[in-house]
Amino acid sequence: MNIFKNFYLKTKDTIRLILFLLAAWSISSSSSSDAKDNSTYFPGELIIQFFEDSQPNLLSEDFQSQKLKPKRLLSRRLNIWLYEYDAKSTSDEALLESVSNHNEVAIAQFNHEVSLRSTFPDDPNFGNQWALHNTAQLGGVVDADIDAPEAWDIATGDTTVQGDEIVIAVIDGGFDLNHNDLLFWKNELEIPGNGIDDDGNGYIDDYHGWNAYNNSGNIPGGNHGTHVTGICAAAGNNGIGVSGVNWNVKVMPIAGSSGSEATVVAAYGYVFEMRKRFNETDGAEGAFVVSTNSSFGVDFGNPDNFPIWCAMYDSMGQAGIISAAATANLNIDIDVQGDVPTACDSDYLLSVTNTTNSDVKNTGAAYGATTIDLGAPGTTIFSTTSGNSYGYLTGTSMATPQVTGAVALMYSGACAGFISAYKNDPATYALDVLQTILDGTDPIPSLNGITVSGGRLNIFNSLNEMGQLLCGTAITHTPLEDTKDSVNPYEVICEIKSDTTLSAGDQLLYYNLDAIWQIDTLTPTGQPDEFHAFIPAQSPGTIIDYYLYAIDANGSADTTDIVTFQVIDYAMTLDPLFDSASAVVDDTVWYQLTITNNGLYSDQYALTSSGNFWNTTIWDSAGFFIINSSSVLLEDSSFTFRVSVVISNSFFGESDTAIIDVVSGSNPAIFGQSSLITTSLGVPLTLPFEEEFPTTTIDPAKWVSFLNIEINSIGLNIPSPPYALNLNGGPVGADTIVSQVIDLDGQCNSVLRYDYQRTGGGNSTETGDNLYFEYLDSSANWQLLQQYLGSDTDMTEFIQVAHDLPNDACHKAFRLRIRSTGTAGPFDDWFVDNINISLPYICGDVNFDGEFVGIIELTYLVDFVFRGGPPPPFIPAADVNGDGEFVGILELTYLVDFIFRGGPAPVCPN
Repeated sequence: MNIFKNFYLKTKDTIRLILFLLAAWSISSSSSSDAKDNSTYFPGELIIQFFEDSQPNLLSEDFQSQKLKPKRLLSRRLNIWLYEYDAKSTSDEALLESVSNHNEVAIAQFNHEVSLRSTFPDDPNFGNQWALHNTAQLGGVVDADIDAPEAWDIATGDTTVQGDEIVIAVIDGGFDLNHNDLLFWKNELEIPGNGIDDDGNGYIDDYHGWNAYNNSGNIPGGNHGTHVTGICAAAGNNGIGVSGVNWNVKVMPIAGSSGSEATVVAAYGYVFEMRKRFNETDGAEGAFVVSTNSSFGVDFGNPDNFPIWCAMYDSMGQAGIISAAATANLNIDIDVQGDVPTACDSDYLLSVTNTTNSDVKNTGAAYGATTIDLGAPGTTIFSTTSGNSYGYLTGTSMATPQVTGAVALMYSGACAGFISAYKNDPATYALDVLQTILDGTDPIPSLNGITVSGGRLNIFNSLNEMGQLLCGTAITHTPLEDTKDSVNPYEVICEIKSDTTLSAGDQLLYYNLDAIWQIDTLTPTGQPDEFHAFIPAQSPGTIIDYYLYAIDANGSADTTDIVTFQVIDYAMTLDPLFDSASAVVDDTVWYQLTITNNGLYSDQYALTSSGNFWNTTIWDSAGFFIINSSSVLLEDSSFTFRVSVVISNSFFGESDTAIIDVVSGSNPAIFGQSSLITTSLGVPLTLPFEEEFPTTTIDPAKWVSFLNIEINSIGLNIPSPPYALNLNGGPVGADTIVSQVIDLDGQCNSVLRYDYQRTGGGNSTETGDNLYFEYLDSSANWQLLQQYLGSDTDMTEFIQVAHDLPNDACHKAFRLRIRSTGTAGPFDDWFVDNINISLPYICGDVNFDGEFVGIIELTYLVDFVFRGGPPPPFIPAADVNGDGEFVGILELTYLVDFIFRGGPAPVCPN
């Protein structure tokens, strides 16, 4: 049995069931209290849960010398409080033990620090929303996704079949409540801003949700929470932005994801309260919260030290709530190294790791054969961001809301029989929903053996599992898409299945024309279980709503969500919706975008940019003229334009995002938006590039990236003593070092020189333990320059090597990469020293005739006149005299051979 760290438990016969649920987790996982809590916590604060009939304020009388006093009520129903004390007057451990042994206290623990989990984008080259539908965008694997379009044929996420408004509780740092693509829950029984607890739930002015940081209903803004919310439930099929896993589910925003554990407990306390009130009032009060999302935690946390936090999942689960939590953004085994909350032992908790668009676990995400339940797409995920914007983020924080949204989607796809059973026994049937998530996963090799399910989320499979739970009649339908046809009627086809017989004439199509709902009977098509009906043809611009209804002989009915499509008048597409590029400081990066008029009529489009800090302008397709609109486009015609971004003075890796908006001049509701992310490669280095590794510290002015490498004196006969670069690739990954950008533009005869040694004074290399020298070519691809095999003979001397760099290395953003791989077994050593990139030179008395030959670089400033309009923007010039002639100066550099007579040339290198 695990050692129970730093909290103490007693029992009383009067403990209510809800309190017992919190304590039961603790009892099952503990036997003693003699282990030290190594997690970081707030000095001077304790989280204390009292027995039901206890008076929290009486505790202060027994601990007056420590100035122990209540600071904040975290959950009224669970009687959990945050207490503060004078940390200077007592030992933290001693006070915790004394408080835990007090007669009035059920559980006591420290208030631990909690960190927000998020990894910001570092290589955003995936297509939009590959997680929902992967077509091999940008090198991904086809169908390495959660099968959202297939699932949406069954359910899209809105209400239950009984009309309950499904709610997801997202606990995060902050939210953009005004985002046009998000649907936030509102506590309609509360009057906002009147300072009164109108609904009597213990929370004042919680109309928008709850701020557990400051105990108020004021929800702070935040990009991370906005992004997570969009993944769960961005409004789908609404003509703008993106789609969440659910199209119309409401999100309860709760601020309280990081900083203090007490804040986290208070946040969960609000969720618990609102769902309990829903259960107790049959939906008249509270909220039908079915899932919570937690994209935060404590790396290496031991659940034994977080008994109240961990037990909250069981308490919420008993009320019918499944929680999803993000595991650590570290490549660690949670079974061994621990984590909170994803190592918490609760049947109602789904712990989630991060997978890529190639269906492999992200190398920066944690795992655990018994603690981490499943994987979900979390690498470069496109979703909503603050300010009505959209963008990419990466991390387990992005994987978890896929699962949170999936749980909610199950309830929108559940039949009436299941929803009724769930309301009567939420604790039991919530576990059935959780099991459908695990049973529906797609098995993938990289998760096999390191997660509970061995698979990645698939909501289509899970919804099919839900369809087997207490169901009678089910309608499957592919919604009609927008159409240009204004002549022929629109055929609505569906599949209706029932576990009994269908009543003839009771399968109906409802459609809305001119605000009047009309009915048509769905009739068999002749195919098994297939029915159809027709909506009359409509004129261009008409928007049509419709839904389907069916009932079987036993009275079991199914109704689809309302589907909307339109007869197109004006429409357009913008391609691409996302693009990225990089260059060095002062360079101009060009993007090309295309507008296509998909509507019935001619149209013209306004072009604007926003969100950018670097100089961003929109040009015609040739890059000659700045424009602010397209030409007039006929139906099915296209217009191509360019966007230039000038990289300002910046460090390597800094980026700037420009949002390009394209708006129809005929119908402003028709628009497109593209995100252009430009990354700075910093100020490029110039030749010669030289590195002798004079100290044991990596020089950041020369090297931008390094992994597992060292600079040491282990090599033998080091040519520039005492140090050399040591690469000893281990059995996982490779040792790597990458140079800063080096400007080789025009330097097409450059030479790379270095000294290398195999093994030296380290461990012998083996087959597969290879050393690679690579370079970044002009197309931004890594190319192999030289490979040395680990299977060759050990060396006691360094060998000097020179390579002429290929022509595709001749560009402004050249970079050198050195790496070594490793196989299983001991680490294997390679050594590199005296790296030099420079121009070749011939300097000396080559023919022994007293004439010294060599090469010298000469630079000239040349005046020019450019007639016929302004030159391209990358050539600096101005119309000085206003006569249409643009004048300027160009700097030209030449390499000149020379002969120096009468002795050695002063330019000869030593």
